[in-house]
Amino acid sequence: MRPPTRPARRRALPVLSRCHVPRPHRVSQVSSSNMSARVTRKRARMEAEQAEEDVGSTSATGSVDASTPDFARDEELWYEDGTIILVARGIGFKVYKGPLVDHSPVFKDMLSLPQPATTAAAPNCPVIPLPDSPADLRHVLRLLMPSKRIRLTGVQNASFVAVCACIRIAHKYQIDHLVEESLKYLRKFYPDTFDLFLKSRAKPLNPQYAVTVVNLARLTGANNLLPMALAECCRLGPALVLGIAQADGTREHLSPTDLALCFHAKDKLVEARVKAFAAMFNTLEDVRANVCDHQDQGAPDDQDFEIVQTELLDGTVPGLCSPNVWDSLAARVLARIPEICKPCKKAVKSAELEQQKAIFERLPDLVGVVVEGWGKDPSGKK
Repeated sequence: MRPPTRPARRRALPVLSRCHVPRPHRVSQVSSSNMSARVTRKRARMEAEQAEEDVGSTSATGSVDASTPDFARDEELWYEDGTIILVARGIGFKVYKGPLVDHSPVFKDMLSLPQPATTAAAPNCPVIPLPDSPADLRHVLRLLMPSKRIRLTGVQNASFVAVCACIRIAHKYQIDHLVEESLKYLRKFYPDTFDLFLKSRAKPLNPQYAVTVVNLARLTGANNLLPMALAECCRLGPALVLGIAQADGTREHLSPTDLALCFHAKDKLVEARVKAFAAMFNTLEDVRANVCDHQDQGAPDDQDFEIVQTELLDGTVPGLCSPNVWDSLAARVLARIPEICKPCKKAVKSAELEQQKAIFERLPDLVGVVVEGWGKDPSGKK
């Protein structure tokens, strides 16, 4: 007789499995005013997903895997009296357990479990391996840990790179208030109302940042950031396909779905810009016919305006057939006709602003996304 088969032992799940980054999934289109609800729903999905691979070398028995590589101390975040060491890709951060537990439910649950044994390099201090980028983790720990320097307003004075790092790490470890504050910061540069758009024009960001913003919007469900960010992506040319180089040597890419949206949106944005240009010149013609006195000596005549219009249309003066719908065509016209009278100058500027507002209101449709409440202040202010 064949001996009875012994039941297979079930492999113990790793202690840190809750830190595993969930596989990408599609985010439903929802209103920007429900951002907190989105974070809560995503948290539930994250907790429901079970990791299939270890995020560190810690086992359920609290031992340290012999394959764990040595780590180098982070020069900035290494407190001699720290109570825990977080190791991210070979960089160790000796920090305090308290702030992590206070701000992150994930760390609170994780650190409530038996901790791994200490090592000779860090006696009496548990070592927790993490799969995160050390640069991203550093930005968040700077905000959570005590500092010798006074922090004025946290995220509001941070760099764009730091804010994006905070969103990635804080979303993963459920530091919800940091996610929300960071998304508010991005909204200043990728606005969802026209009034905010007018304010944002004074401090534009590098268009390459838009790839990161699209990916973070998908990650967090902050769909109100998508229209402006996708429109910016349409300006990138080959870099949109090749990816945007990051400080750590990697390249950030859009998902195939968002890449397809940009290819389709680029033609729509160019078309909208050309139509806006035509409408602007129609307004100018009405003003010249009924308001301004262009018969004054030295004033430009109709032929001057026709020349400028032709030069823009045939590409002699570049910039018309561009997906950058916010680039001022009025400025090009006024630069070519410096003698233009005040009524005509005012008409050109007003007509362009009116056309840009019309494009902004249609922007979600132009880039192929749905954003409920687009153009409306989420606070309810008019």
